[in-house]
Amino acid sequence: MAQKEKKPAEKGVPLLYWGNLEKKKDLSPSREQLAMNGIFACVFFLIGLFLVAPNAVGYGALGILLTAVWLVASVAAAALYFYKAAHWQPAPVEEEAPEEDASLEERLKRLQSLYEQKLITEEEYQAKKQEILGQL
Repeated sequence: MAQKEKKPAEKGVPLLYWGNLEKKKDLSPSREQLAMNGIFACVFFLIGLFLVAPNAVGYGALGILLTAVWLVASVAAAALYFYKAAHWQPAPVEEEAPEEDASLEERLKRLQSLYEQKLITEEEYQAKKQEILGQL
C-alpha cells in the first residue's frame, strides 16, 4: 500500500487543516462565532424551559435539580458568549520588521513588487523609494 505524500501548504490556502494548526497562531473565535454560540445557548435555555422543565416534576427532586442546573448553565453560557462578543478585539497583527541588513537593491525590488501588486499607492511607493535611496 503506497503512502500518500504530504504536500506543503500553498500560499493562499487557509490554515484550517489539522496538519497546519501549529502554524496558525491565533485560533480564537471571531465576534460572529461568539454571538452564534450565545444564540445556541439561548436555544438550549428555551429547550430546557419549555420541554425539559415541565417533565422534570415527574422525576422528583433530582429531575428538578438537573433542570435547574441545565437552565442556569445555559443562561451563564449565553451571558458569557454575548459578553465576549461585545468586548471582542481582533488579534494584533504582527508586522514583519524591515530587514536592515538587506541590500538596497533587494529592498527596492521588494518595494517594486508591493507596488505592482497594488498593495501600496504610488505616493507611498515614491516616498519609500526616496527614503531607501536617501540611505546611500
